[in-house]
Amino acid sequence: MSNGTLLRARNGSIKPFIIIDNVIISRHLVDHMVEIYGYKVARCDRMSHPFIVDKEDFFARFEVLA
Repeated sequence: MSNGTLLRARNGSIKPFIIIDNVIISRHLVDHMVEIYGYKVARCDRMSHPFIVDKEDFFARFEVLA
């Protein structure tokens, strides 16, 4: 998916969401670093407050509209 993809939350929220950017999150696990791929997402009416969702959690939380 690319930047600007329109989303709908699966929790019933009527406000649309949009993908702002693809991101790589570096996490330090017990003895090594792991890179997790995800998306920076924001609600369309609150673009200044984005949040990051990893790819595994993304498909559980959102469905693609356009």
